[in-house]
Amino acid sequence: MPPPNKHRLNKMKQNIKFLVGVMFGLILLSSLHLVSASELEDNTIHLNVGQESGYIPEFKDINIKFSEIIPNVCKMAPCPEVIEIVISKKDVLNKKANVFTLVEGNSLEVYGVNIKLINVENDTASFVLSNGKEEIVPSEEKPILTVIESPDGTTENIKIEIIGEKTMISIGGATGRDCEEYLKECNSGNQILCEKWQTNCQEKNISLETKEEIKIKENKLYMNDKEIKVMPDTASEKAIATLELKKDVIIELKDTGKLIYEITGEKEVKILALFKTEMQVKTQIDAQTGNVDKIEKPWWSFLAK
Repeated sequence: MPPPNKHRLNKMKQNIKFLVGVMFGLILLSSLHLVSASELEDNTIHLNVGQESGYIPEFKDINIKFSEIIPNVCKMAPCPEVIEIVISKKDVLNKKANVFTLVEGNSLEVYGVNIKLINVENDTASFVLSNGKEEIVPSEEKPILTVIESPDGTTENIKIEIIGEKTMISIGGATGRDCEEYLKECNSGNQILCEKWQTNCQEKNISLETKEEIKIKENKLYMNDKEIKVMPDTASEKAIATLELKKDVIIELKDTGKLIYEITGEKEVKILALFKTEMQVKTQIDAQTGNVDKIEKPWWSFLAK
């Protein structure tokens, strides 16, 4: 029998490598447990830390990943568990992972699906899913955590909460009261919550306030039934870049017949090219087009550079 030629040997090696790769892939897939539609009992999903559901056709093809359990900052028993989850949706482009902090017993609405955390035991979290409301209006007792879809098809995760007479809108997974608790515990030496504060509060802590009615319809943000097409972080970045402001700006959303962001910030200038000082600058940016409509400076600004 003649010995196999070099070409046949190479072909055999390639086939063996391919089969090994297929076997390795099958082993890897078998080690990843995704929740299938058949495992949804009474619309309830049970996930372990690090596990994800996979896209769920019955609920808008969303995917839920249970990232971790967050150390509780509760001071009085009984203390509900706090977890971090990541939400994604099939065929939707996200600017950033939709990361949410969810307290046991609370719910959030994302992509038209209501996700309620009903129980956390050991490393397992249980969620009940239901179809969301067509229109969501925040209340003082119940802040809203949700995802907003921008006109360009990308998404932002936001939190809307009512504090007193003002409505606070924040970009990011943990904001407002959450960030205050994170920072307080961080200053007490809790390194895990230091990382949470830095990631969710410091790196992108864009918050604004308004006295007008805010609601959400079909993953879009509305004020007085007018759509907010430009997100506050985009308006803030434009104001800072255009007017050379320091990053800590104050943002207020107003309805003057049209929706505008009123952004106030400080700019470092020199008077007569000699004396350094800070000048307050106020600008208005159209919340539907992103155009700069108005800029206000102090009377002495002509002396400043």
